[in-house]
Amino acid sequence: MKTNGKLASRRSPKPTSSISRSPKGMLESIEIKHFRGFRHLLVPGLAPVTVFTGKNGAGKTTMLEAILALYGRMNPAWVFNLQAHRGFDKLKASVGPNYLGLFHGFEDKGSAEIKGEFGPEGLATVKLERSTIRKPNINVRSSTGTEAALPELVCRAFRGKKLVQESAVSWSYDSQGAARLAVRDGRGTDRNALLLHPTDRAAGTEDVQRFGDAKAAGRKDRIVEAMKLMDSRITDVDFLPTTSGDYFSATIENLPRPLGLLGGGINNLFRYLLAIVTVQGGAVGIDEVENGIHHSLLREVFKALVDCALIEKTQLFLTTHSAEALEAIGQACQGTPKNTLSVVHLEREKDDSLRVNTFCGADAVSSLRLGYELR
Repeated sequence: MKTNGKLASRRSPKPTSSISRSPKGMLESIEIKHFRGFRHLLVPGLAPVTVFTGKNGAGKTTMLEAILALYGRMNPAWVFNLQAHRGFDKLKASVGPNYLGLFHGFEDKGSAEIKGEFGPEGLATVKLERSTIRKPNINVRSSTGTEAALPELVCRAFRGKKLVQESAVSWSYDSQGAARLAVRDGRGTDRNALLLHPTDRAAGTEDVQRFGDAKAAGRKDRIVEAMKLMDSRITDVDFLPTTSGDYFSATIENLPRPLGLLGGGINNLFRYLLAIVTVQGGAVGIDEVENGIHHSLLREVFKALVDCALIEKTQLFLTTHSAEALEAIGQACQGTPKNTLSVVHLEREKDDSLRVNTFCGADAVSSLRLGYELR
C-alpha cells in the first residue's frame, strides 16, 4: 500500500533525507544502467550492513549481483559465478556462452554500466558489452553454412573517468573445431566479494582454501563461537577428508560429524562466517539470509554476523522477505556505530520502473524497533 507516493505501513516513516558517509573504502552508493531487470537505478545510502527488501521481482538479488560485478570489474570471470547463481551451471562449448538476462530486456547481448562511489577512494565503474566478432581464418561453419560467429563479452573497468583495465570473455575454435573458452587480460583486484545463496553448500577446493586461510590466520575460533549459537554442543569445526568424499565437520561429543547432518541452517551460518573472514575489507552478499535459521535464534545469529563483519571490515549486503529477520537485524545493530545499518526498499511500478526508499542509521533501527513495515 502506498500513501502520497511513499511506502506505507502501520506507520509511515520518511526516508532519511541526509546520507551519512560510510567508513573508508566501503561502497556508499551504486548506479545501475541496463543491467538485468534495471533500466536505470540509483541507490544512495549504502552502509556497512545494508538490507534490500521488496516484493518478488523487485530486483533484490540483482542488487547483489550488480555489487559483485562492481567488485569483480577487473576480471570478467565473475560472470560465470553470477550466471551459475541463476541456474546456468555450465557454459557448454557445443553451444557457446549464454549471457541471457545480463542486459535489460532479457537480451543475451547489449551493454550495461554499473557505477559505485567508494567514499574517499572515489568512483569506480564497470561497463559490459556483449559483441560478436568474426575471424576470417576459421574452418568452422555454422548450421547455415556461413562462417561461425564468436561471441565476446568485454568488461571495461574505470577509476573515476580513467580506463584502468579492459578484459573479455571470449570463445575460439581449435583446428578440430572444438570451442574453447578464454579470459583475455583479466586480472585480480585488490577487493574481494562473494555472493551466497542458502541453496548452495560449502564444498569444493575454494571453500577448503578459504577455511585453511581462516584457520592459519587464527579466525577459526570466531566461526566456532558463532556456530555454538545454533548448536551449543559444537566444540570445533574442521575439514574432514574421507574415502567417500571431503566434508566440513563439526565436533560434537568428541566426534567429527559432517555439517550436512546438522541441518541446513548450521551449514549456511558456517558459509556466511567463512565468507566474511575471507573477504576482509571487501563485500559479502547473502540472498535470503534468514533461510534455515529458526526465528528464535535470528537475533543472536545476526548479531554474530554483524559483529564479525564490523571486526573484519567486511561490508554485508543482505536480502530478506521476513519481517522477523528485519526486526532481528535491527536489534543486532543496536549498540553499533549509528551509521551501521541501511534498509533499502525496492518497489517496481506498473511501467517497470523502480522506486527506492532508503532508511539509514538510527532511522532504520528505530523504524524497525517501532514496527514499521519495510519489506
